[in-house]
Amino acid sequence: MRQFIIGDIHGCFVELQELLDKAGLAEDDEIIALGDIVDRGPDSPRLLQFFQSHPQARSLMGNHERKHVHSFRGQIAPALSQVISREQFGETYPRAIEFMQTFPRAIELNDALLVHGFFESDVPLEQQRDTVLIGTLSGEKYLSETYARPWYELYRSDKPLIVGHRDFLGTGEPFIYCDRVYGLDTGCCHGGALTGMLLPDFKIVSVQSRKDYWGEVKRQYQANSRDTKSAKQVTTNQADFGEFKELADAIQELHERIWTQLNAEPSFMRCLRVCRGKSTRRIFSNSLAKFNTGSISRDNAN
Repeated sequence: MRQFIIGDIHGCFVELQELLDKAGLAEDDEIIALGDIVDRGPDSPRLLQFFQSHPQARSLMGNHERKHVHSFRGQIAPALSQVISREQFGETYPRAIEFMQTFPRAIELNDALLVHGFFESDVPLEQQRDTVLIGTLSGEKYLSETYARPWYELYRSDKPLIVGHRDFLGTGEPFIYCDRVYGLDTGCCHGGALTGMLLPDFKIVSVQSRKDYWGEVKRQYQANSRDTKSAKQVTTNQADFGEFKELADAIQELHERIWTQLNAEPSFMRCLRVCRGKSTRRIFSNSLAKFNTGSISRDNAN
C-alpha cells in the first residue's frame, strides 16, 4: 500500500479528481490531505464529503479547518473565506464542524512526518505547539521571535517532513529543502497547481489549476451581497473584518515567499547577520499580528 500526500486543496474538487486520476492509485492506496481542504474554492462541501465517505482518505487539521471550529464556537471572528464557506454548507454546517474537529494535527508514517504548517526544531512531536504545527499567525510569530533562521532550515530529523500551508515559491512548483522538508502547497485556489507526492518513492504528481477560484468566489459573493439586504448586513458587519484578515494572510504568505527566496542568496544572509535581521523580522511579524487581531485600526492600515 502506498500513501498519496496532497497539498492544500481549498475546495478545488475538479482538480482533486484530476490529480487522483493522474496519480493512478490502486484501490488500497491511502489518500492523505495536508489540511486546508476547505475555503476559497467553489466546492468545499463536496471536498469534505469526499473525505467523509472515501474509506482510504483522511486529512490533517489545517489553519482553515481550525478557524471554522473556533469561529463556530464563538472563540474568534470568522474570516471572509469562512463566512462564504458557511453559506455554501448551509444547514449541513454543524455536521461539517463535527467532522473537521476530528482532524489530527500530525500524522507520522514510516517514510515521513506530515503536518500542515511548521515544525519547531529539537522539540518532540507530542510537545509541539498546536499553533506551530497547524500554522497560525501566532505560531509563525513565535518561531520568528525565537529563531534567527527559517524553521525548515533548522529541521534535523532523519525522517523527511511534508507540509502544506504556504506556497513558498509562487511558481506552481513544490518547495523542496535539502530533500528533507517538502512543501506541497502550490496555490491551486489562486490559479496555481494542485500537487501530491507518492510515498515511499517521493514522486511528485501535479495538475494545473483551471482558474483563480478565490478571486472568482469573492467577486460572486460580493455581487450576491448587493442583491439582498441580509447578505449586505453580513458583509458590512462580519465579512468586512474577515476580508481584512484574508488580506493579512495574503501579506504573510508573500512575506514568507520573499523571505524564502532571499535566504537562498548568500550575500543577503551575510547582510542579515550584520544588520541583525531577526529584529527586523520580529517588527514585521508583530505589526502583522496586530493588524490581524484588529489592534491596528483600518484607517492606520491603509
